Amino acid sequence: MKTLKLTSAVLAIVLFTITFTSCKKDNVPPKDNKSLLIGFWNMTQFGPDMNEDGQVQQDEILPVSSNLHYSIEFFKDGTANYNVGSPAKVIWTMIDDNTVRFVFTNGDSPILLNIKTLTVSDLSFESQQGNDNEPSIYSFKKGTN
Repeated sequence: MKTLKLTSAVLAIVLFTITFTSCKKDNVPPKDNKSLLIGFWNMTQFGPDMNEDGQVQQDEILPVSSNLHYSIEFFKDGTANYNVGSPAKVIWTMIDDNTVRFVFTNGDSPILLNIKTLTVSDLSFESQQGNDNEPSIYSFKKGTN
C-alpha cells in the first residue's frame, strides 16, 4: 500500500511539472523588416509602368526569364550587391519600417524602395526612379547565389 501511495505521489508530481512547464510561452521576438532583408534574393517578377498611368497594373507584371540572374544580396553591415541589369555595390539604410534607401557606390542616383511584401521567403517592393519617376514593382524569392 505504501508503494502504491508513493508511486501515485511521484506520478502526480511529474504530471504537475509537465503540465506547467509545457505551457510556458516562447519569448522569441518577431523579426523586424531589417533583419528579414538580410540574405540573398532572386528576382522572380518585374513590373514597369508600361502604359505610363502612374500605377503598375497586374497585366504589366512580367516573370523574369530564367537565364537572367537578377538578384539583391543584403548584408548586415549595411552594404548590398545589387544585380538588376548590371551589378553594383550599394549602401542601404532603412528610412522607416517599409522604406529602404539605396545609395550606389558608383555614383548613380539613389533610389527608394517601398516594401509591399516581406516574409522570410518573399520580398516585393515598388520603386520610382528615372526621369519620368514612373513606378516599377519587383518581386523576389529568398534563395542562394
